[in-house]
Amino acid sequence: MSQTNWRTVLTRATDERNLSIIYQAIPWLVLVAMALSWIHHSIDLPFIDDWRSLADGTAGSFALADLFRPANDTIYATGKFLDALSVHLLGGNGVVEQLLSLLACLGGLLLLQHKLLFSSFRKTGACLGYLACIFMLQPNTYWGLQNLAYHQALPLIALLASITVIVCTSLSNLSLIVLVALFSILGGFAYISGAIVALTSALVLAALSICFDVLDARRLRAGAIGFAIGALITLPAQLWVILIVQKGHTHSADIPWTMPWQLEFWVFLTGLVGRSIAAQTLTPIAAIGMSLLLAGAIGALVIASLREVMRGSRLLEHQKRAVIFLTLVFGIGAYALLVTASRASHGASSDAPLYDWFMRSGSRFHFFWLTILVPWIVAAAIEWVRKLSSSTGIGVLSAIGLVGYSAMIGTFSHGPYYEAWAQHRRADIDCLQENLIIGAPLVCGQIWRTDFTKAVDTARALDISFTRHLLFPDEMTLEAPEAWKAILPVTFEIEQSFGFQTEPSRLTGLLVADRPDSQILLRAQGDDVDRLRECHVLRVTGVVEGQNDDLIQLFTTDSADAAYSEGKSVFKPYKGSTRYPFALNIRSSDGFMPVMRLDIGNKIGRYMLSDVVFKCR
Repeated sequence: MSQTNWRTVLTRATDERNLSIIYQAIPWLVLVAMALSWIHHSIDLPFIDDWRSLADGTAGSFALADLFRPANDTIYATGKFLDALSVHLLGGNGVVEQLLSLLACLGGLLLLQHKLLFSSFRKTGACLGYLACIFMLQPNTYWGLQNLAYHQALPLIALLASITVIVCTSLSNLSLIVLVALFSILGGFAYISGAIVALTSALVLAALSICFDVLDARRLRAGAIGFAIGALITLPAQLWVILIVQKGHTHSADIPWTMPWQLEFWVFLTGLVGRSIAAQTLTPIAAIGMSLLLAGAIGALVIASLREVMRGSRLLEHQKRAVIFLTLVFGIGAYALLVTASRASHGASSDAPLYDWFMRSGSRFHFFWLTILVPWIVAAAIEWVRKLSSSTGIGVLSAIGLVGYSAMIGTFSHGPYYEAWAQHRRADIDCLQENLIIGAPLVCGQIWRTDFTKAVDTARALDISFTRHLLFPDEMTLEAPEAWKAILPVTFEIEQSFGFQTEPSRLTGLLVADRPDSQILLRAQGDDVDRLRECHVLRVTGVVEGQNDDLIQLFTTDSADAAYSEGKSVFKPYKGSTRYPFALNIRSSDGFMPVMRLDIGNKIGRYMLSDVVFKCR
């Protein structure tokens, strides 16, 4: 290839238009890779906090008393509502639930960040800032363990959605107030952080609209009113949980709050900032240096934004940038302060060095909110550098540096992360299955802190997906006499039969099938047939004997006129010429209809049936 052609290729490759497309595509490609890694390695089994609603019997409930019952330092009615939908629409399948929440939450944040960044910076700065959204996609955030962990991202989505509505739309002020109030209420009842952020954002926008000539003051005031409405509705309820219900403690009453006058508070907070770019994966000096550098950059951009609003910049782009960033940084800052005060002492020993406080700040997913600020720091830095030189090479080198650093700290290592936890989850399943088989209390420390037999029973009654892959032999919990009650005075009588030489009149005695697939249709009799709707597990026991190896099968149906199907049936195989005591257990979260079908065998021949009893629980 000639030198001229090489130059043409290089020119096209470094064309800013093509590069901007690449920069914007990378976060989405990482998100897709993250989702595929989750699908490949995921294990469908609740983890720690996921068991709470199963243990207290509120899983799948839309009752207001259940939705607004506090736990884990907060009221999280928004998340509980979504969890209830998951139970009813997805069968509580944790793999699907986490996949959908991952795509919805992270995809939503990527869309909102794109809208805000490109309304505030020139193209190159916005593109490279958007590329820095990859830090939000690193492993060990809200996805991979608890299904409900994503609840803590909902207030952040509400915050960015509210800012977008205020700054980037032309909605009327009334519509703006309604939408921001709605987002703030949903966020405020998703987690306590949402209520705190709503109050902080209301104060920031009110101050900007009153004290400075920036953007349209009426829109900022409308946004402040919307945030204030959300805060007035949600914050008192959330404070009631902490101050009254928990008497000023976090959910671990023996762990004290860490206060701003303690040095450990600021060390932990610095580590939290640094963890947004995974600084803790570096050497100690580099980790501390990167954390302080990012904290300093955030502070510098806060000062620069305040200068923009104080001097009344005429550039709309600069005004938007200042309003957006100040609202974001004070809202996210309030969250970081709350996390530091309530979480810093968790796992701390009395003689722990300060560096231990710094490192522990990154042990859980609370750093996630800080990753939202990183793109703004990068975009502002690129815009400042571009004032000194407009060379395309600076942008390319910056992009290579961002992607290279991200790769070094493990931002793209979703597969190994999910695989490592999958190994632990397999051990959890082994523990759960072993205890079920030997009839021991269900105590598996990593799954739940105490015996969670009741939680598993609730999950089975609701047909939660993970229970379909566990072995529940009849001699286990279902055999406990106190677990069952006879359906009395309800009894089942033969309504119709097919395939028998002589139509049977009752479920006992000799039955001669003169064609394959003989069937007995049953109907409940008595004044209390509605009690079947109270049953979540129906148990039919008895003794059957056939001439040949065969199987006995019970069918139920969702409505009296619906066809019977294999999906609503249970069967047991048995040996021929032997009295076989059978026990058929079938589950339904909605109870049972008073009609069902019993197939005592699929072959032509003689059958003996006796001691048939129906029970439920």
